[in-house]
Amino acid sequence: MKLYFKKPILTTTGSLKPTAMAVSIAMVLSGTAYGDEAGKPTALFSASPMAGKAPLEVKLDASASYDDSAGKIVKYNWIDGSGTIGNGVTTTLNFTENGLYPILLMVTDNDGNTDTALRTISVGLDDCKGHATYSWEDGILYMPFVEMSMIPMIGGIHRPSQQRVLVEGSLELIQASNLFEIEDVRILSPTTLITSDSDPCHAIYSLNGQLHIPYLDIPLLTILNGIPVPFAVDTFDTTLQLIPFSDVFRIESAIPRYSCDGDDCCVGDSCCVGDDCGCTGDDCQECGDDLARQAQLMEPYTLYESINDMLVAEYAISDGWPDQLSDVITPPTGAYTEGFTLNAAELYVEATMKSEADGVLSCFAGKSIRFIYHPDLSNWTCSVNFPNGVPSEYMTFFPMSCD
Repeated sequence: MKLYFKKPILTTTGSLKPTAMAVSIAMVLSGTAYGDEAGKPTALFSASPMAGKAPLEVKLDASASYDDSAGKIVKYNWIDGSGTIGNGVTTTLNFTENGLYPILLMVTDNDGNTDTALRTISVGLDDCKGHATYSWEDGILYMPFVEMSMIPMIGGIHRPSQQRVLVEGSLELIQASNLFEIEDVRILSPTTLITSDSDPCHAIYSLNGQLHIPYLDIPLLTILNGIPVPFAVDTFDTTLQLIPFSDVFRIESAIPRYSCDGDDCCVGDSCCVGDDCGCTGDDCQECGDDLARQAQLMEPYTLYESINDMLVAEYAISDGWPDQLSDVITPPTGAYTEGFTLNAAELYVEATMKSEADGVLSCFAGKSIRFIYHPDLSNWTCSVNFPNGVPSEYMTFFPMSCD
């Protein structure tokens, strides 16, 4: 499956300016940040490793999943882009081709209640053995290869060594922040000592506390008919800085690796136009094909997902919304999304797309999508049936049904 997308831009003027992907780094990402739903199972699983070079064997383990009700988990289903690929608490997958592979775990308890968890496996992109990857579901930043300087003891004093050891590590997002806490660091077995130049794909941890991750993949996924489907991935050259006397890193910079300008489409890591993009003639330049439209319209949905729980929490605390979104959160923007406006009286947030000059397809450039909160039902609905709404015929693949 080809991935059609343009890359958002991150800026760091004192702090991260949220974009479609930066939001996933710097904000609370899902409802799990506010606690699990009582009486239902919770799906959790590990994937080891989460990145590597093809052929890659990955072991999946869902033994951390639990049910805090009186019931118990009776079914474990493993699902990828082709459908169900396995059952049971553990399973092993083998990947022979490069790419990003979303893996969905669905657990079911004896009362029929279900929950899902999602991770993405990165296999051999850019001829690297494995990119670092960020998981939306649990806020884990996984690094398959990190070079760390060895510091031997000489005469009772630590002396920096030219030798470096290769480790595998993971960081966990601290909710509602741009901070990551060290979750795990493991020396790769067999122990690998590096004395030559660094591998350009490896993350590098320096003695000054700087962690440079040259390739960090943040996949953008959607669930269609219960199957995880990747339609975009953003890759960033990222630098984090260790906060002194702590095990917490702060995001210093995140620069997109690939970008396209003008009316180009993006396929994988390169730009293209016309037939190469899967669309032809004026249609490619104006309204694109299904995947091009889906990729652009998924960005405002992704941004909405990053802020809706905060608005619900604010409503629960104060029995109302603030007059401006900026009162509770930095209003998110993206490559295609101009921004969000908030209507406190009618309890909705409205995402407005950018212009054609910014690369937005003409069929919905400058138009809006409205997300409406219903406190009596504790849910959200979507609408484009208002002046300047995105034409409904282009909402076919949108994750929410919009009236």
